[in-house]
Amino acid sequence: TGAAIHDVMSVLGRRFPAMRSTLIPTQVQGEEATAQVVSALGKAAAYQGSPFDLILLTRGGGSPEDLWTFNTEPVARAIAASAIPIVSAIGHESDVTIADFVADLRAPTPSAAAELIAPDQHEWMQSLDNISNRLATNAMGRIRQGERILGATAKRLRNPAVTLAQYQDRLSSQLRSLQSLTHRAIQDLNIGRIATSLISATKGRIDDEQARLNRAKQRLSPPIHFFRALEQSRLNLTLRLSQAADQRLKASTAALTQVSRQLEALSPLKTLARGFSITQTESGDIVSSADQLETGQVVDIRLSKGRASATISQIECEE
Repeated sequence: TGAAIHDVMSVLGRRFPAMRSTLIPTQVQGEEATAQVVSALGKAAAYQGSPFDLILLTRGGGSPEDLWTFNTEPVARAIAASAIPIVSAIGHESDVTIADFVADLRAPTPSAAAELIAPDQHEWMQSLDNISNRLATNAMGRIRQGERILGATAKRLRNPAVTLAQYQDRLSSQLRSLQSLTHRAIQDLNIGRIATSLISATKGRIDDEQARLNRAKQRLSPPIHFFRALEQSRLNLTLRLSQAADQRLKASTAALTQVSRQLEALSPLKTLARGFSITQTESGDIVSSADQLETGQVVDIRLSKGRASATISQIECEE
């Protein structure tokens, strides 16, 4: 019910609504807080469902006594022993606890932790759209190239039926020639034995040629088999291209997520947007200590939206 939890859930819902989160409530101060925090970390590690990607250990600001639970040795050892990465966001930016040093990553505030954890959905969608368009363009180019190659190959193929018809015509022509010669030989020589022998030899030759023709027909496969093989090859290439595109998309998405997190963590504009400001002297020096200022000095203040000028009326130095 704390304001820190509401801030975290609001940022997660705005930046990446698809992200699933599980809230493990626990006391964050008091005598039982230390044991409850250690127990909550153990519950997260032993969760029976889908394992968590990370743990956000967070609470709102308070006095050093209020934050003392996160300085205790049991909590520090539980964080160090966790196999799941832990992001620590305890109190305000100026609050520092031992838990911040033991955790895998320290965020200045709960809201800043949510900004680091959740990627920007709009940037993801834009990047994925660009990758999808490029993959679709490349895939269509490969498919069209394959269609052109297939068409050119089909044009070069010779129809086996035409070849068989030509062989059949040649065989019929030879048969007619042999029959004509046989009849002329019988008529001219009137020798029955020679005619019979010639007819027998001719018939044997014709039988041999017919057998060769039948064997040729058996060896020739219809063109449809060749086209089916080409079509199967095209389908295999399309499947491999789709699988390669999925792998490339996953790798690009992971790289984009890593870069987005790094950019979010390093952006000074996010610090200004949370209500902080940058103070500069007239010479352009950044003011980080009251020792740099003098009463009556004019300074320039940069905010998240706009600038302002101020005159120093009072200075308080702290150790």
